[in-house]
Amino acid sequence: MSVDATLFKNLQAVTSKIHATDNIDEIILDLSKDICAVFEADRLTIYTVNEDRSSIISKVKTGLNTVKELKLPVGPEFSVAGYVAQHKKQVNIKDAYDDRELASFDPPVRFLKEVDKHSGYRTRQMLVAPILEPRDGDLLGVVQIINHRENRPFPKVFEEAATELCRTLGIAFRQRTVRKPAVRSKFEFLVVEGLMSTTQFDLATAAARQREIDLEEYLRSECRMKDKELGEALSRYYRVPYELFRADRSKPEELLKRLKREYWEKCPWLPLEDAGDTTIVLTADPHAASPREVASLLGKYKVEFRVCTRREFQDTKQLYFSKPGLDIKPDEVPPEEEKPPVSDEPSESDNEIRRIANKIIVDAKTT
Repeated sequence: MSVDATLFKNLQAVTSKIHATDNIDEIILDLSKDICAVFEADRLTIYTVNEDRSSIISKVKTGLNTVKELKLPVGPEFSVAGYVAQHKKQVNIKDAYDDRELASFDPPVRFLKEVDKHSGYRTRQMLVAPILEPRDGDLLGVVQIINHRENRPFPKVFEEAATELCRTLGIAFRQRTVRKPAVRSKFEFLVVEGLMSTTQFDLATAAARQREIDLEEYLRSECRMKDKELGEALSRYYRVPYELFRADRSKPEELLKRLKREYWEKCPWLPLEDAGDTTIVLTADPHAASPREVASLLGKYKVEFRVCTRREFQDTKQLYFSKPGLDIKPDEVPPEEEKPPVSDEPSESDNEIRRIANKIIVDAKTT
């Protein structure tokens, strides 16, 4: 795997956990070391903007031996983070003490050396990026990544990774401050994320009910939703990381041998990989199995769930067990969500709901 591919794979593991939580303050604290590892960095500070938008305040800071918040004014006069907050643009600095390099930025950057003097720490490389409100671009915070572990400049591809991290944090911060409507459906986060309007979603739900088909399949086939979009919605609903289907996935043979094939064919979960005393488990419905029960069946101390769409779960099951004569039907995954037979001839009300839903959704996608 290339360095770039490894970087973004590790970054996706971090952003998936951020997407899957409602407690953003807790999760970014827990993930601070993981973020440093992704960027091969020594230290990390994440700031959020205060209420009057005049200052940024540290929420997470690794390496500083203090629990006190660090408060910096928004503006270029005192700090790199303040500069980024003011101008809402990313900076990648090779040496924070090189006045000529700092002066080469437009406008020039100033580094706050007093913090180093107080702590005895020597700041060298800095990758600093703004966290922006995804809809209107308002400042929400700043991510500051300090000192490459190999004492070299942060490469260009890390700038792209920092942008993606800040985009994810921007969505998470916005959802923390915006009062969200009660979620009635596991796919309603499609509305929260702006992929569908409430009207479009309600019409799609009604049409799927009229046709007596699974809502996921209707959203995919009639509303043109991609598996990744559906999977991310499931991740938000169940608060479990989303796992994209991979046709090249290796089968966990030793784990599969623990139970009979007949059990696996009807089981609502599948093992993905063995990670020491923890097993990663895939399911389309994390509520369908108890972690303790799954761990006991697999002979493991701990399990971690990953969620996917029903189709991706079915594809993974076929990947594991595809042999002549094996035909695992979609309505067996998971068993508790079996649907009654669908009539080949839709009713008049079915056709009308479908026509209206498709028109609104297609119009929205083409405007």
